[in-house]
Amino acid sequence: MPIEPQATIDPPHWTEPLLDEPSAGSPRVNSALSEAADSPSQPTPAGRARSNSAAAFSRWLQARHVTGFANDLAKAVLLGVVYYVAAVLSLRMALVGGQVTPIWPPTGIALVGLLYFGRKVWPGVAIAAFFVNAPIGPTLFTAAGVTAGNTLAPLLAVVLLQRMGFRLELDRLRDALAIVFVGALSVTVSATGGSVSLLLSGSVLPSAFWATWFVWWTGDAMGIFLVAPFLLSLRRTGLVSAGWLRPAEGGLLLAGVAIVAYLAFQSRLHLEYLVFPFLAWAALRFQQRGAAPAALLVSSIAIWAAVNGTGPFADGTLLERMVTLQAFNATAAFASFVLAAVAAERMQMQGRLVESERRASMGRVAAYIAHEIRTPLTNVALLASTIARRTRDAEILTRVEKINVQRRLAAAIIDNLLALTRTEEPHAVETDLRTVLATASDEVASFVRQGVDFRKETGEIPALAMVDPLRLQQAVANLLKNALEATRKGSVSVRLEERVDEYAIVVQDTGPGIAEPLREKIFEPFFTTKGPDQGTGLGLSFAKAVVEAHHGRIELASEPGRGSTFTIVLPRGPTPA
Repeated sequence: MPIEPQATIDPPHWTEPLLDEPSAGSPRVNSALSEAADSPSQPTPAGRARSNSAAAFSRWLQARHVTGFANDLAKAVLLGVVYYVAAVLSLRMALVGGQVTPIWPPTGIALVGLLYFGRKVWPGVAIAAFFVNAPIGPTLFTAAGVTAGNTLAPLLAVVLLQRMGFRLELDRLRDALAIVFVGALSVTVSATGGSVSLLLSGSVLPSAFWATWFVWWTGDAMGIFLVAPFLLSLRRTGLVSAGWLRPAEGGLLLAGVAIVAYLAFQSRLHLEYLVFPFLAWAALRFQQRGAAPAALLVSSIAIWAAVNGTGPFADGTLLERMVTLQAFNATAAFASFVLAAVAAERMQMQGRLVESERRASMGRVAAYIAHEIRTPLTNVALLASTIARRTRDAEILTRVEKINVQRRLAAAIIDNLLALTRTEEPHAVETDLRTVLATASDEVASFVRQGVDFRKETGEIPALAMVDPLRLQQAVANLLKNALEATRKGSVSVRLEERVDEYAIVVQDTGPGIAEPLREKIFEPFFTTKGPDQGTGLGLSFAKAVVEAHHGRIELASEPGRGSTFTIVLPRGPTPA
């Protein structure tokens, strides 16, 4: 939170103090609300810091081989600029003469930025926070104290979340609860640092210390509760690929949220509960992609109404109004994304159950087929070998070789089908993923054509993860074989990337690419874009099954004529079931 000299923590135009007896000649500690007759509304500019922009920025740096210190510096600068712009806009839109906003978006932006870019970019937050606080602080010492709290709070939150195995998707109940309780705990650092700094500078009287601390804590906490989930929800989009009905439903939902919230907060009657069915709709239908924007929208309208002196939060003393408003905001945020996490967990559980039953059925069929067909295939191999030994006729030998090709293809189909339908959990051990990539690359070396540049980039630092090395190696090898078979000229590369809470194995080729209608089917069993004698259509299905058994995912990016990129994304540590 920022500071102001002499006036410090006043709300726009609310001159009634939080404390009953402010000292004469001293700064008063008022709430973060105002009647803002001539002050703009909309206290949440956090949408400017989109998490998908952060991911795109990282890919841009990687494409230009910007690594090491320069990479970290660029990310720190980006985070610092976004933090500074959001802070300045928040001050201009919510403050008149120096006050504290009821929601401080830069705290949520800093948390998400450190989660995405890593803790090494914390100087970007610190420098930006100092430049925000220095011009408005009574002394540079006070600005430094406030800056320390602003920097340490999101850093502490990131450390605790990563130790707890926090996933950025917010698709588990434990993640939703973690961001609530860790966020509430971590911002005690910024509230304490800021309040103590103001107390030491004489800007706040001892009698106003706890009121200052509470205002500070609630503003930073709302920044995490509302802004951080919203930014994390932008990480992955899924509405566009679902046809026009889902985006239309999402648009109708947000419009309904805005209308109902506006009407509820324009009335002095206590109608704020009318927004909760819409928050539940957003959470159940769209999970975090709907719950986080809906909660942020509701809270923004509630703050706007309170700032303008309308709605159910305009009655009572200033402290009562601030407490009831922030209690409503926290309840809306908590209820929406906890319900979204529970809904996501239930959908995942149902999906795993259906997939398990399907694989069990396929496994029984595959075992029967394997038992019945392997014996005839063995006989075919023996007969073909006998014919090849007893003749030197070139035409007959050619036909025998064609028989062997078909026999090996049939055997490969059986082997891949058995592997695909294997239902047991992988035997996970701590493994250096560099070894998996090296072994898989050696396995496919014979598939490299002349005129194709095959590259492997694994880095020098061990990449340890809990995986089944044999099955993961087979999955990577399948992706590499597909890439090498599809690429007649150009390059195929496999590289290992270290992300915030994940590892990524990226297989990239300059082959013909995959048309958009085929991308949705590419991982289906027996689907192949190769000729009838060139593939089983099970390699990618097997790779997907192996990765998902490791609680990971496979991503595909492809453009016809420009090649394809398959990315295996794996959690960095053991993932509880």
